[in-house]
Amino acid sequence: MQPKPPEQLSFEALPEGEDTYRSLFENMLNGVAYCRMLFDQDRPQDFIYLGVNNAFETLTGLKNVVGKKVSEVIPGIRESDPGLFEVYGRVARTGAPEKFEIYVSALEQWLAISVYSPQKDHFVAVFDVITARKQAEEALWNAETRYRVLFERAPNGVLLIDPASGRTIDCNETSCRQLGYTHAEMLALRITDYEAAETAEETAEHMQKVIREGSDDFETLHRTKSGETRNVHVWAKTVVLGKRVIFLAIFQDITERKSLEAQFRQTQKMEAVGQLAGGVAHDFNNLLTIING
Repeated sequence: MQPKPPEQLSFEALPEGEDTYRSLFENMLNGVAYCRMLFDQDRPQDFIYLGVNNAFETLTGLKNVVGKKVSEVIPGIRESDPGLFEVYGRVARTGAPEKFEIYVSALEQWLAISVYSPQKDHFVAVFDVITARKQAEEALWNAETRYRVLFERAPNGVLLIDPASGRTIDCNETSCRQLGYTHAEMLALRITDYEAAETAEETAEHMQKVIREGSDDFETLHRTKSGETRNVHVWAKTVVLGKRVIFLAIFQDITERKSLEAQFRQTQKMEAVGQLAGGVAHDFNNLLTIING
């Protein structure tokens, strides 16, 4: 019995001794396509499907492709996905295997593909559909980008702190500007390097309180790089990033507000003293009037 020409090769034509390999091929979860590349002056122009497994049809939705050119099965694919042809042609011509991820516009799918060449001008593509994973990665990247923008542009200082060491894990530009350090310098600091109202022991106890209660809201003093002391209001909370519990501390510089409050209190005191002095003078004048009378 004469073998079928390459364009009509079917994996069902394997000898009976190859039943195990045929079963593995047909039951693979990955799609597999065995193809012959067609070149025009060394440029890949088309390819013919010589054999595909069941997963190929399930993953791509393409049926009865064996013996057909891809341009017949998916019209316009060479124009919409030239990168796919470039890789397949290079592997079929050089024999060097490649592994890559690509968005196939003609299928509207992301594919993870491993391709190798069993013989010259032929290639085998083993692939899986990774569209859902790519969409999840894009959604995660978009979310991270949005939160990074909010983090960096927040009007208040934001610090991420390792509760075990007290070291700064990350910080935003506002915190650097208010404390007078560069971002790199901030990452080398511990809380005790800029906490000016508490001792190291008090700070450690305060951190344990936040861990027990989950959050805290308090006023304290921060020491800047220049040595200046600033009043700050801090909102501290424990959060979980990955498997790590860390401190999220948001602080607002309230030095000017505290100064205005102090001036207001001083003004009230002066007014009270003035009112007291006026009352004493009035009473004294009344006493003099009585004496004079």
